[in-house]
Amino acid sequence: MRATYQANDTVAISGMVVNGWNNVVDNNSGKSIGGQITLTPNKEFSLTTGYLGGPEQDDNTTDWRHLWDTNFTYAASKEVSLAADYVYGQEAQGTKTYKWTGVTGYLQYTPNDMFSITPRFEFFNDHDGLVTGEQENVKAATVTMGFKAKDDLLARVEFRRDWSDHPYFFKNTTEVQAQSTLTVGVVYTFHAK
Repeated sequence: MRATYQANDTVAISGMVVNGWNNVVDNNSGKSIGGQITLTPNKEFSLTTGYLGGPEQDDNTTDWRHLWDTNFTYAASKEVSLAADYVYGQEAQGTKTYKWTGVTGYLQYTPNDMFSITPRFEFFNDHDGLVTGEQENVKAATVTMGFKAKDDLLARVEFRRDWSDHPYFFKNTTEVQAQSTLTVGVVYTFHAK
């Protein structure tokens, strides 16, 4: 359940209660709660900060996972927009508390209605190895190109390079420290006119 209150043209506040997150099926009887504040002082700038927390372990409603997330977007011009995101998480498991942090930044350049290019960089520090299974730093550099043939058809081509300071990815059956992926996607939107 989620509710949003638009206090004025600049401030929006929302709250939620969910069965769980990062799970397809709820893994315990506990609920997670969250809140978010979005500040939009003008049409170029937006800042959103939020919290989500609750018991997220199998059959455990005592130990909580906490996640704080802050992101901003800035439309520098009609063609250029920038965004950054910072996340901090921690989870208690018995007497130990596990922590992780992540930072993402991207720039989107849209010279016309038919094309866009978006380079993005991500850094994730799994301080205690809870999320990835290893104490490691994982980085990713991505370039996405978008092609819009007409209003209903959009194609995207994305090249991504991931790397870690530990062997984390697989090449065939061998663990390696880096991987590259190429993704092509096509989206067609159906709607009544």
